[in-house]
Amino acid sequence: MNNDFDIDWLADILDIKDYRKLENIILQYSSRNDELLFTLGFKYAWSLFMECAKGSNSANFTKLNSETDSAKQ
Repeated sequence: MNNDFDIDWLADILDIKDYRKLENIILQYSSRNDELLFTLGFKYAWSLFMECAKGSNSANFTKLNSETDSAKQ
């Protein structure tokens, strides 16, 4: 995803109030995308980690799984 918005040329067309409003909208949009990508990436990495833990040692997986369940409460 490319979050590089070049809106400097709009400064000549829009008044400063509208330009700042557009700038804020773009920043909010970019922030939500970054947060979403981080959340999805973290969930994927965690599920991959849990699969590896489950496959390598069943006793460690059970302990790890119970610790994460208790941390959620």
